[in-house]
Amino acid sequence: MSSDDFLTVPEVAERLRVRTMTIYRWIEAGKLPALQVGKHYRIRAGDLEAMLEDSRVRAEPADPWGAEPGQPERAGMTDPDEQRRQAIAMNDAAAVQWAEAMRVHLLAPPDAGFPARLHDLAAAARTRARAARVADAAGLKWVAQPGALQSQPPYELRPDTGRTGPAGLWERFDARVAEYNQAIARSSARAVADAADALADAADAIARAHDERAPGGEAAGRTGSG
Repeated sequence: MSSDDFLTVPEVAERLRVRTMTIYRWIEAGKLPALQVGKHYRIRAGDLEAMLEDSRVRAEPADPWGAEPGQPERAGMTDPDEQRRQAIAMNDAAAVQWAEAMRVHLLAPPDAGFPARLHDLAAAARTRARAARVADAAGLKWVAQPGALQSQPPYELRPDTGRTGPAGLWERFDARVAEYNQAIARSSARAVADAADALADAADAIARAHDERAPGGEAAGRTGSG
């Protein structure tokens, strides 16, 4: 796809695996440039890639509002409306980071970058967890995604696809994926935060297992090898 090609809002939402309302919010907030054609928007592919790159670069491990995980009340927000606005902004940014982590997994061939992709997935999950905790503190509900109960992670993260690493860690990861899907299919932002943090821990554990084997040049064993 050329950077000058134009996409519809549903096409962008499908590509990033987010809701169309999220795309509309980005457009209305000026985060994503768009051309209005009648009642519809068209987004240039190059502008979308630029927004994703900017969001990826600006996504820092530290919480920009100074809140520790699980303690959003320390974020320094006192006005309820402002807290809700910032919670929505955090969740929008988290959606972009999550979509980018998924995109990298979807496009990647089996290679040595697998542990790095897992670490990126863990970082995106933790960003989502922080955003969900702030949303919960602001009294916001998670918009339930019923279809999540049938969804699966990218192919290289699924069972029976030749995944490498300790079987026990992958079993834990699969359980956390199921818990995360259940959480986002309901309306509790706190449950989403807890599930996202647990998923991040599981992904990081597998990535570290690969990292520990890498210096010796020995490939991680196939699932089931321990």
